[in-house]
Amino acid sequence: LNPDYFLGSEMALDVEAARQAIREHVAEAMNLSVEQAAAGIIRVVNAKMVRGISVNSTQKGYDVREFSLLAFGGAGPLHAVELAQDLGMNRVVVPPFCAVFSALGSVASDVRRDYVRTVALHQDQAQASGLEAVFAELEARARQQLAEERVPPERVLLQRSADLRYEGQSYELTIPIQGEGPLQQEDLAHLIADFHEMHRRIYAYSDPREGVEIIALRLAAIGQVPDLDLRREGTPAGGDPTPKGSRGVHFPGHGFLETVVYERDELHQGQRFSGPCLIEERTSTTVIPPGWLVAVDGHHNLVITRGEGPDAA
Repeated sequence: LNPDYFLGSEMALDVEAARQAIREHVAEAMNLSVEQAAAGIIRVVNAKMVRGISVNSTQKGYDVREFSLLAFGGAGPLHAVELAQDLGMNRVVVPPFCAVFSALGSVASDVRRDYVRTVALHQDQAQASGLEAVFAELEARARQQLAEERVPPERVLLQRSADLRYEGQSYELTIPIQGEGPLQQEDLAHLIADFHEMHRRIYAYSDPREGVEIIALRLAAIGQVPDLDLRREGTPAGGDPTPKGSRGVHFPGHGFLETVVYERDELHQGQRFSGPCLIEERTSTTVIPPGWLVAVDGHHNLVITRGEGPDAA
């Protein structure tokens, strides 16, 4: 990190205080140099993030090598390419305004309110008219709350579902209710059939002869926000970007390398360059190790790829 450019120079970092903290609390106790201790801290942090990514991907049956790693948050781009290396991934994307990416998502996301009502009925007891009355009550409440949040009625989307289980089970599956308009008795038959099918897909087992219980009714009320207009740049600029400077940076397996530094605001669509390099912006720094390539796409994303050449969409 550039100690004189943190938060766009609004905050100065005390490098010597950081070195002293690592020396006193880690390096001396483990008989390491400050640089070795700092590199070890980063390896531990990266390992924890790799485990976190695996919990949400590999352990759910996804092959992360088929995906791109999206880096956001102020510190995300510092670690992202090394995480991709550890995970065997070949592509990292750093969006513009990455430090406030979550806040941008909150602003651009639909408003959503979820409602649930327990009914606990055996399928033989369930009557469409009774369930429709429950949904009507939930929908009235939902429309009122979204109106209080100034969501126009024409931008309100209501999605119905129900929690079902086989009689005697201790867990339920949430099944979307298909169709529009008031609930009819034949809609309940479709709901039961959809439950059997989903149970078969998830657990490789279903038995239409078994009794089914409708445990709860759910309503998702969505206030649709207009789409965010992410404009593309015009004609690609091409050409090599101009570095703003250079400094020594430690890369695992390479030690300290003299590394060029670019200002992100000065990069343009179509430009391509290779690591090692740093890309600085007001609220973040992207680290590009040796062997990785960068392309700037039309939305000013940094598309970082391993090996032969960046794929700038």
